[in-house]
Amino acid sequence: MTYRELKQKHQEEINAFPFMFAFSNKQFIEGMAKLGLEPGDTDKIYDIGGGGFVRKPDYKALEDLIDRHQREIKEAIAADETGDGFIYDM
Repeated sequence: MTYRELKQKHQEEINAFPFMFAFSNKQFIEGMAKLGLEPGDTDKIYDIGGGGFVRKPDYKALEDLIDRHQREIKEAIAADETGDGFIYDM
């Protein structure tokens, strides 16, 4: 897989993941609705920093997704023995 293909795959997985970003009260309310929660359900979410929030039951899956992305990048780098493929494209 090329660097561009792997980055696109990772971006699609991140875009499909159920989390939200909010930088205003209006965005927070809309984001909570997107997560299937009421604005007062703050005990059901984790703040992941940078204005991001995820439902508590989804937090481990988000960590696993990020860990897998990092592992896949490291594996692709290690597999590019000459440095003129994946590494070069980076």
